[in-house]
Amino acid sequence: MRSRRVAAFLGGAAIGVAGEYLLDPAEGRRRRKMARDRGMAMVRRGSREAGRSVRDAAHRVQGVAAEATPPGRDASELNDAALKAKVESELFRPAEAPKGSVDLNVEEHVVVLHGRVGSEEQLDELVERARRIDGVRDVESRLQVAG
Repeated sequence: MRSRRVAAFLGGAAIGVAGEYLLDPAEGRRRRKMARDRGMAMVRRGSREAGRSVRDAAHRVQGVAAEATPPGRDASELNDAALKAKVESELFRPAEAPKGSVDLNVEEHVVVLHGRVGSEEQLDELVERARRIDGVRDVESRLQVAG
């Protein structure tokens, strides 16, 4: 019971001191404005930190979602022009590929190869590599062996 009285006395004293500090006729107005400004600054700082935390959490979720999904589009969704670019990129990537002497077209996911190659093995390899590319339905070879 006595500790409650002491706590009540100390609480009342603290309120009295704060009231005298803030309601002082000479300096009270300035002190109230400073207290308000400090309080508003704390609110703004807390708001900025909360916003940062929310953005950080959202970016982490986006990262996890991006890691869970495969990159790019499914090859079956590619149109013929996009599939042609993909086939050219993959088919002519090796240094020994006949880039200048072989051309290709894509019509309804069917790759048509035409031009000249150095050997029968190179012809077979190009056709086989084109068939393995995702999104290619079939390969039609109009290639000729030079010589």
